[in-house]
Amino acid sequence: MFTDIVFPAENEKEFIELAERLSIPGFCFCYPFVPKNDYKEILGRIKKLQEKTQIRLTFGLLAKPNDSMKARQLADLLIVRAIPTADNRPIIEKKEIDLIYELEGSPKNDPMHYRYSGMNQVQCAIAKESEMIVAFSFSMLLNTAGFRRSVLMGRFNQNIRFCRKYKVNTSFASFAREPYELRAEHELLSLARTLGMTPGDAQAALGTVSTRIEENLLRRQGKFYGKGIEIIDKPK
Repeated sequence: MFTDIVFPAENEKEFIELAERLSIPGFCFCYPFVPKNDYKEILGRIKKLQEKTQIRLTFGLLAKPNDSMKARQLADLLIVRAIPTADNRPIIEKKEIDLIYELEGSPKNDPMHYRYSGMNQVQCAIAKESEMIVAFSFSMLLNTAGFRRSVLMGRFNQNIRFCRKYKVNTSFASFAREPYELRAEHELLSLARTLGMTPGDAQAALGTVSTRIEENLLRRQGKFYGKGIEIIDKPK
């Protein structure tokens, strides 16, 4: 199932209304993690919204790398935005983080035979080992124009090829901050294929977030210990 990642600002209802028209099956509402904050109000708001929609709603946190252990205990999905001017290897090594996005944001100019895409072979191997999801942001492309957009598309393509070669988990989502940035599932599938994913890879990338959230929810209940190791309730 496709679960889109979005960043609401008390406009969850507007996101849901448009998502119902676009037939988006799931949302992970992500909020900035502040260690001193109490998220009970937000969780209560999501619970009330869930009672009025068929769209599956889950709770995510956008954390700084140093806060990832604290945020892990609260979130259905824990994500980190890549630092465009730094080596993101220390983030990719953190097993408590589910997903990193916008690796392609380096301000450097790409040389002729290589792109500053934020990933290389070593980082791919680490991401594979840590089970990190490398995500591609539609919003990043949408809010960029002209030559810069073509640069980003080339970097997306390079990272997609890296991830495919090294079997790194990938995701494709809108990362919308406003409802107008949402797109239907079939539109994101088409864009993922345009950027270099095979049809099978594109379909899998749209389901990665849902799978990880399910694993995290089971892990929180003490029922999930790793791929293929899951406690199943005995039938009554």
